[in-house]
Amino acid sequence: MINFTFNGTSMHCAELSVEQLVKQEIGHDTGVAVAINAAVVPRSQWSRMISNEDSVEILTAIQGG
Repeated sequence: MINFTFNGTSMHCAELSVEQLVKQEIGHDTGVAVAINAAVVPRSQWSRMISNEDSVEILTAIQGG
């Protein structure tokens, strides 16, 4: 089990990858950007496992006018 922060909320769960977290919490990967510990994680590295005490931010694009 790991402890990390996701979009400002403390999380405690089994180890998972960035890709798994995106699918679990967002439901899709279109228009999504991920940063871990204030560093952008390119989509090519989404297989990376989230570590204990990481700070993960996931942003989604929203169309507006």
